[in-house]
Amino acid sequence: MKKGNINIVKDKDLCVSCGMCYTICPHNAINMKFHKGKFIPVLNDNCVDCGKCLSYCPSYKIEINNISNFSKEDILFGRYKELYTAYLLNEDIRFDATSGGIITGIIIKLLETGAYDGSFVLPFETYKGEEVKLSLAETKNEVLKALKSKYCPVSIENVIKKISNNPESKYIIVGTPCQFYSIKKYINENKNLISDNYLFLGLFCDSTMNFNFLNYIKDKYNIKKEISKFEYRSKKKRGWPGDLRVVFNDGEELIINRNERIKIKNYFKLNRCKYCFDKLNISADLSFGDCYINGEESNLGKTNIIVRTNIGKKVINECSEIMNLKSAKKIDIQESQFLSSKEYDFELGLKYFNIYKNSNLYINKEKDNLIKRIKDKYNLIVNNLYSIKGKNYKGYNNFLIKKCFWELILKIIGKVRGLIKKIGGIKNHE
Repeated sequence: MKKGNINIVKDKDLCVSCGMCYTICPHNAINMKFHKGKFIPVLNDNCVDCGKCLSYCPSYKIEINNISNFSKEDILFGRYKELYTAYLLNEDIRFDATSGGIITGIIIKLLETGAYDGSFVLPFETYKGEEVKLSLAETKNEVLKALKSKYCPVSIENVIKKISNNPESKYIIVGTPCQFYSIKKYINENKNLISDNYLFLGLFCDSTMNFNFLNYIKDKYNIKKEISKFEYRSKKKRGWPGDLRVVFNDGEELIINRNERIKIKNYFKLNRCKYCFDKLNISADLSFGDCYINGEESNLGKTNIIVRTNIGKKVINECSEIMNLKSAKKIDIQESQFLSSKEYDFELGLKYFNIYKNSNLYINKEKDNLIKRIKDKYNLIVNNLYSIKGKNYKGYNNFLIKKCFWELILKIIGKVRGLIKKIGGIKNHE
């Protein structure tokens, strides 16, 4: 019986370039090819529609109820044991890291004690026309080369192949929610693999941008020289949360205000990211993200930590001596991360693409159907129906004009609706 293939996901522009379909295809029927800013699967004649590629895809009918640390009461935050605001005591690593340097410190500590054999991290320097992949780091120097956040599509091919060939080895895996979904499902369904051998250090994730973002930067700033390093967030000039930093082969560098990335990230972000509710990485053992809690900001950066599992709690206890730990409140993390905004993303993914399988969790309880329809229309028009969106970086200005137009319409409708309510209230009062 034919079960379909990965084209179902690709044709809806929901691919995140994780390469899982390519890696586990039993018929060698898939290749990853660059297309309009990201790497997408391309099928050959070997495909028999066995459906295996779909079964592990993080963009096709995710079974929420099977996600570890899933909380039906609070799907956005997930289950947790402890909450912290923290920073690494090693100031050199902390400065070079994106926020508080906690993930790097933990990995180095666990590798040096022999608790794990290696850690999958992302040693990205700059885009060179090839897939960017998580890679195994086994030494402190290799871990340090992977410092800082990278907001680009990443393949998990190396992770799947390495754990498959070394089932007895123990690894730390650093990644995003969608990467963890595929990796954990693969581990759970492979009888040769032991889930306790893996420590999942999860990144808070709001969205990933395609590679055309780099082309946009090159074009806007008229960059002609060869780039040796591209940093999405660098503390070098103004500290946390960091500016764009471009380093050239001749040693010169260009610092670009952080607002440039914030301004255009919605244009270049992957389509799948617009329907993701899992900003806080609920399937991780430990989740990490920038600390934006009022009063806790630091020019060197701090990290919020969500301890989700017993193994995560054990790791924090073992590594407490290398960091400054302070208890945090759930409400502070929720509000500082604007977590409520993810409710609507969840509903759209469920409604339009059936991404979330076996779930009747309509977590947005808003009863104002008019406003919901307006938001729905706005989201689909501005974020989904532009065929050029993010795929052609020179289309950004055209996108801005259309976006501003629909934002204006939304604002006018909102004001008219408010006026109608106000008039109605006056009449009722009379």
